[in-house]
Amino acid sequence: MKKLDTSYKFWIAFSTLLIIVWFFIIYLINVDYRKRHEIFKENEIKSFNLKINSTRDSFQTFTDSIYEVIVNREEVINIMNTANSSSNGEKEELKKRLHENLNDVYNEFIKNQSSQFQFYLADGTNFFKFNGNTKNYYLDIEVVGTSHLKKQVVRGFAQESEMGFKFLYPLYYKVKYIGAVKITIPVFYVIKTMSNLYKDSSFHFILNREAYKKINNNFQFEESPFSRDYLSSKKINEISIRDKNNTEKIREYYIENADDVKLGLSSLLEFSIIAKGKTSDNYYITTFYPITGMNKRNIGYFVEINSNAHIKDLYKKQYIVFILSGLIVISFIVSGFIYIRERTYLKIMSSTDYLTKLHNRSRFIEFANHEFEKGKRYSTPFIILMMDIDFFKRINDTYGHNTGDVILKSISKIILTQVRTTDIVARWGGEEFICLLPNTALTEGHIVANRIRNKIEKENFPKVGKVTLSIGVAENIGNHTTIEEIINNADIALYNSKQNGRNKVSLWQPNNNIK
Repeated sequence: MKKLDTSYKFWIAFSTLLIIVWFFIIYLINVDYRKRHEIFKENEIKSFNLKINSTRDSFQTFTDSIYEVIVNREEVINIMNTANSSSNGEKEELKKRLHENLNDVYNEFIKNQSSQFQFYLADGTNFFKFNGNTKNYYLDIEVVGTSHLKKQVVRGFAQESEMGFKFLYPLYYKVKYIGAVKITIPVFYVIKTMSNLYKDSSFHFILNREAYKKINNNFQFEESPFSRDYLSSKKINEISIRDKNNTEKIREYYIENADDVKLGLSSLLEFSIIAKGKTSDNYYITTFYPITGMNKRNIGYFVEINSNAHIKDLYKKQYIVFILSGLIVISFIVSGFIYIRERTYLKIMSSTDYLTKLHNRSRFIEFANHEFEKGKRYSTPFIILMMDIDFFKRINDTYGHNTGDVILKSISKIILTQVRTTDIVARWGGEEFICLLPNTALTEGHIVANRIRNKIEKENFPKVGKVTLSIGVAENIGNHTTIEEIINNADIALYNSKQNGRNKVSLWQPNNNIK
């Protein structure tokens, strides 16, 4: 049994090792997956950054042209120069002249969705503002802030009256600073432009609640699904939503992972998050691009939601590797178990007596040889008991072989109850049994033999009644050269028991005397 137990222990150890290796493979796959994840995110951030910068640069080129060709003309400059030293009444007349001079140009500009075309005097006060409403040339005084004091071109994101890209250009009469003109591309048009240019993505804008308090906005904002600290406009969102089901699923993802989103938004840096679509197996990368105003404070984020087939492929490959490696590990474990089980079964069948389930003769010889070698090396004693059922042939002839088999099995069980678990009991052949008692002296072996004999003698067997057992006892006395010599000595002692009336225990002695 020890060797069989060792086989199972080896299988358990091997299976454990396979499972550990499998988990290690999964760990490496996850590490590689996370690295690729981050690469996807970094590439998406770079791509979104490029899209925003390209869009802003195109608007800059456009507004530069407006400034050079339309605004920075002699008629406009003269009006602005005069306005700086005019009375309020004179300024109203100058506003009308400016409106007449630029109205056609502004109406053309409106077609390009710009909502602000605003002039400031040298002290920063609002002089005139085009926004598509003719009543608005009589606005109350509004101070543009400190940007105009730089007396140079200023570009950034505006949040004063309407959010968007702001381009502030200084105006000079000869070398004298006479004011500035501000051209604003509203965020609505920024989103619309990017949506038309990059049709595979949907773009959004979320506004910081604190920034919202400081603007005179033209859009109705509501709480953003990305974060409670930010607001979003339905009008803007409706521009570029490609798939409402997927968008809703993605938004659910942000709600479920609010802490991660909040951490990213609080960093005020660019970041990306990956989510799975609701109606398909597509994966989406949502990228957040921070927007800061002229005061360097966060205003909000441009948001891009973009389907990425590479992530889907990555998930599939990871899943396939996970399943295949798992199946390989399971197949090895199951195959190993089946092999060891079959090997164990064959080993048991080849080393066990079919009828009594005791060890057979060949298996006993293996154990006995091992004990014999150990005895020679360490001088440890052991005892061999050779046992034979008295008049067993008569039982078979009288009651039949089936009854004889019952007697054999019953006596096998009785013998096992009278010995230790470390003792080796086997069926030697026919009605003969043999037992090896390790670390046992002759006197102790004699006691065990008599205990077995007495137990069987007292047993009342079905049909047969009383059955007796003759036993021969031999000791490993240290001068034997093979285990067969000791077994032969036990057999001689058994013969003496038979010759002296049966139902006896005889000890082998060199002079064959019987005690």
